[in-house]
Amino acid sequence: MFRPDHVMIETADPEGACARFRERFDLPLAWPWTPGTDYDSVGVGLGGLNVEFIRFRTRFGEPVSGAREGLGGLAFEVVGSWDDALSGLERRNVPHFVGEDISAHTTVPLGGDRHAVVPFLVRYKFDTSGWRARLDREFAACGGGRFGLRPGPRCVLGRAFEAWRSLFPALGFDPDLEGLRIEFGATAPDPDVGRSFGFMGVEFALAPA
Repeated sequence: MFRPDHVMIETADPEGACARFRERFDLPLAWPWTPGTDYDSVGVGLGGLNVEFIRFRTRFGEPVSGAREGLGGLAFEVVGSWDDALSGLERRNVPHFVGEDISAHTTVPLGGDRHAVVPFLVRYKFDTSGWRARLDREFAACGGGRFGLRPGPRCVLGRAFEAWRSLFPALGFDPDLEGLRIEFGATAPDPDVGRSFGFMGVEFALAPA
């Protein structure tokens, strides 16, 4: 079983994109600006789902030049045994490969294209319970941000993920959607933007909680 862990948005300016996102949503950081050798990254917490803004120099093991602007992928954490999950991919003949294997985590993208918008599995190599508890506390303390978001947003996949939808039966699928929609219960939908709006290739839908 897989559960959504974080949305990956690629951009040449992760810090700027993160600042604009936080200005709109008024939500806390999931992790601070973290420059690295292969990529630079910063994350925002959405109440059980994080949004990562990232600039790659090496993407899933392959050097890249330039930067995609928009949705790059959706990460899933394995619920249960990591080895069993990989064995399940083998049994289903799902193409996959190790994209990154470092001290903090391992990523396994599905498919053979290192440049595509992809679902990928992530395995954290440290105890995440304290980190997740902090995110929950900070999300609750800010009241769900500008829109009063409720925790536990729902992910709806679009055509970018069509080949993999059978792997994620708990998620919705919308054949008219290009990439990804994140649906929230919200106590304060914004009349200026309506119930649904896009941000860098991801659709955010707000419904009265």
